[in-house]
Amino acid sequence: MQECNLTWNQIKYENETSIDKKIRTYFNAIPSHTYSHYSQFTQNNNKELPKNTIYQRDLVAKIKAANKKITKYEQMYNICMDKSFKETLKSSIISEKQIVTDQTKRLKKLKCYAEAQARLTEKKAKLLEDIVEKYDGPKRPLVAMIDLNL
Repeated sequence: MQECNLTWNQIKYENETSIDKKIRTYFNAIPSHTYSHYSQFTQNNNKELPKNTIYQRDLVAKIKAANKKITKYEQMYNICMDKSFKETLKSSIISEKQIVTDQTKRLKKLKCYAEAQARLTEKKAKLLEDIVEKYDGPKRPLVAMIDLNL
């Protein structure tokens, strides 16, 4: 364990891509059942999540599921000998690809909406600060002092 800590102390100051490469080489050297944990390390850790994060996660999950189905159908298509079954698989692949493109468009829109909402929130906060600075000056009494019923 101490050896791992010493190695990490040497590596942690390197850039993110080299650290990611070393993690990938480590995971390639160990059994495949631990690969499922690798996704936890490669996820984008945003400090501030947008308002529609739940919908974005749902769309990402749908896209991943559709991509898995596409690879499964393509493998079956390559193995299959029956022409009618190949046509069925081909139509399934096309429909799943259409789902992926539709969900990707929706995800892109949601991300744009979240960015616009964040910009508007920042703008609103800045305007509110300007208003408070204007009206809380030494020459003006506080609004709460003028009308005590507020």
